Amino acid sequence: MQNGDSKAIGTLNYFKPNRLDLLESFASGDTVHIRFRLHSDAERNGWGWAIDNLRIQDRVTALNPERNAFAIFPNPFTDVLHIHRPLQQPETIQLFNLLGQCVFQGNLYAAESSIDLSFLPSGIYLLTRRLSGRTEQYKLLKQ
Repeated sequence: MQNGDSKAIGTLNYFKPNRLDLLESFASGDTVHIRFRLHSDAERNGWGWAIDNLRIQDRVTALNPERNAFAIFPNPFTDVLHIHRPLQQPETIQLFNLLGQCVFQGNLYAAESSIDLSFLPSGIYLLTRRLSGRTEQYKLLKQ
């Protein structure tokens, strides 16, 4: 500091990691607005401040699906898609691209299945499952 002004030059050593867990104060699904409020003084100057590697939400790496719930994860996926389903009768799933072309079809027999979709290009896909006379569709994003 010289005459109340910072003469320092910002370096990586000035960065300090900080983690703020909003789930301690808010419920999942709540809308949270974050404001960065700064104060400036025309009489003083310095190198300023910076935010680096800001992560709003980390990628989900694990999931404990409810026992009787159908779940597809991760979404978005890269190569492998995992499906959890209540163990019932075997069912057929189909994966369609946005042109309506079926790019994958397979049968699910187990409660936990992993499907290798590394051959697909990045994009948006619709997974269709048919059971008990009704059709369910899920939108998936391949990175």
